[in-house]
Parts: sequence; C-alpha cells; structure tokens
Amino acid sequence: MKRQMHPHLEADLRAAGFSGRAASVISRLRDIRSLQDLRNAEWGDGKPDSGGLYRELLVTPNCGQRVISEVVAFREHGDPRRSLSDRPPAVTVQFSSDELAAIDAWIADQGEPVTRSKAVRALALLGLSSRGAW
Repeated sequence: MKRQMHPHLEADLRAAGFSGRAASVISRLRDIRSLQDLRNAEWGDGKPDSGGLYRELLVTPNCGQRVISEVVAFREHGDPRRSLSDRPPAVTVQFSSDELAAIDAWIADQGEPVTRSKAVRALALLGLSSRGAW
C-alpha cells in the first residue's frame, strides 16, 4: 500500500536542504506533516517492537543510512546538509586476492584488531610518507 504524501511537505523539505530521496521518503511517513513534526517526533531505539521515527525510517523502502543521517543532522543542528559535510568522501578500491592476502597478513602483524579499511588507509599513508608526499 502506497502511503499518502502530505501536500507541500516535500517542497518544504527540499527548501530546508534535504536531498531529493530524503524529501521523498520523509514526505510519505505516516505522522510527519511538517518540519516541526520531523523535529519533534519521538526517535525511538529501532527495535522491531518499538515505535518511533527511527524504526519507521528503518522499515521504509528506499530509506538508506544517508536519509537517516540527514534526519539526525536536521534534528540536532537544524540543517540536513551537516550530515554530508561531517564525513570525508568514500573511495572504493578493488584488490586482487593476492593483494587482499598481503593486507590481511599486515593486519595480523599489527598485534591488535584492525579493519581492512583502516589497514588500507594506514598503508596508503605509510606509502605517501615514505615518498615525502604526506
């Protein structure tokens, strides 16, 4: 069943700085009819049997982490664009199985658990610093 969109809410959300996807998702939420409703709605904890805005966003189609981040930034700072500027840009890199094995071996030598993302970042910085570029 498609939820009824509230008149003018999507335009208000876009004017407030929400992305198109976030504005579309939020404008279809059951209890959100205005920016004030979005700001004041009970957040909840996201558990399956609990209510709240967070839970409703989690089960809403096309609502990803970015939309949730925009809502959190709007509720905390009044500006959904803060969710985008607080985070460095992501970079996707593909490695061969041999390269991944070498990275995993480097991780094992560190003595404490390190994620692959942190390991790749550390190895990139090591390479840059050895060339005097960092």
